[in-house]
Amino acid sequence: MQFSAARYLDDWRELAPTLADWRADRPELGVLALLPAAEGERIDAVQAVCRAQGIPLCGAVFPALIAERRFVDRGVLLLRFDRRPSWVLVDTTAPGVLPVQALAETASHALTAFAPGKPTFFLIFDCLLPNVGSMLHALYLTLGKRVHYAGINAGNDNFQPTTCLFDGERRLKNGVFGMLTASHPVVRHAYPLPENPLRAVSVAGNRIDNIEGRPPFEVYRDILLRDRGVELTRENFYEHAVHYPFGEISALDVLVRMPMCIEDDGSLRCIGEVPANSLLKLLRAPSLTESHCIEQLAEGLRPHAGPHDTLLAFYCAGRRQHLGSDAECELSMLEQACEVDRVVGAVSMGEIDTARQIGIPQLHHAALVCCRGK
Repeated sequence: MQFSAARYLDDWRELAPTLADWRADRPELGVLALLPAAEGERIDAVQAVCRAQGIPLCGAVFPALIAERRFVDRGVLLLRFDRRPSWVLVDTTAPGVLPVQALAETASHALTAFAPGKPTFFLIFDCLLPNVGSMLHALYLTLGKRVHYAGINAGNDNFQPTTCLFDGERRLKNGVFGMLTASHPVVRHAYPLPENPLRAVSVAGNRIDNIEGRPPFEVYRDILLRDRGVELTRENFYEHAVHYPFGEISALDVLVRMPMCIEDDGSLRCIGEVPANSLLKLLRAPSLTESHCIEQLAEGLRPHAGPHDTLLAFYCAGRRQHLGSDAECELSMLEQACEVDRVVGAVSMGEIDTARQIGIPQLHHAALVCCRGK
């Protein structure tokens, strides 16, 4: 995102003075506020300060923030845009609202301001929306290749419904945010592709009902026991699922699909849709020493490098849980490889990029989304 300043505040008393200084310096600004789930009750305070100072606001809540090479569960990350971006926050459950149409209209109306370049449409979805993939596809059918696509899912990693998107007045569940920006985020996961394809023959949205004629949990349990020696139960399911996600095989990429829970009938619910008749493979998440993700990110970001950059990074919650203490080591590696002054951001619940060969948006997991700013 083309932000002009980023400030992480761990002392809430600094919120009003910081925003007042920004408003005095850039009276046409807009602010995107990122909060950790533990500070979700502070949304009202951010809204009140921005209303009092006449500052356009949008924001999202994530499992944790990134600051000072660490994951933190307190404070707020403020991103300043010198001019209020072309953005929209949509309640997908509001009567008469067509979310994709509202998103596409916002992007289309602002495209001329970015000519002759191609901007990025940056999206933030509530991670519990069951049809993110379908919405991305419908958005592409409307906007096509006029924009790049990138984004993330917000929410909490306990997979419970929560207010995770907001603006100056509203707090939404089941929301989606869209913003047109000149920046070009880079998204990578660097997961290797194994053997042993599986056919998901029955899928409803983000729920896998049947794999090769059997309840999905039974198939998943048997493969992990046979290939990994893991005794899988309902109680330890997510603990192991982050290490062995599904890979949805497409013609261009492998899309990581993180199983999040088991239903009573043995079906598996994932973060993100799995199309019917998908070809799946059980992936093994690489260790930090096996992964080439950071070098791939650094290579992709190099053409956009500038002096004294801040790197905005969104880091998958499942990837963080898989790597454990090595996740913060990966943040340090990212800062060094990209040669930036600092890395700030949040822990995401799904990541969106553009298939490079054909320009179609796609939803990933276990990935990092990174872009440079000041």
